[in-house]
Amino acid sequence: MNRLTLAVVSAAFAVSGSALSGENVKPDYDPTKYCYYADQAYSKGAVEKQNNKWKVCVDGGPNGELQWVDQ
Repeated sequence: MNRLTLAVVSAAFAVSGSALSGENVKPDYDPTKYCYYADQAYSKGAVEKQNNKWKVCVDGGPNGELQWVDQ
């Protein structure tokens, strides 16, 4: 019985430990380095089709952030 309990506790720790290691943690939101669309980060110069229009990620936001503009 003790071995079964130890196995269950070990398995539970392994599962919770993976969450603590940083897996599935999103990086910090930084609009000065990335444009964002559909929960994805895109660097300057990226081109993406959004709502049937092509957009490009460029400098030019009022606070130094990147922004999507029509291509």
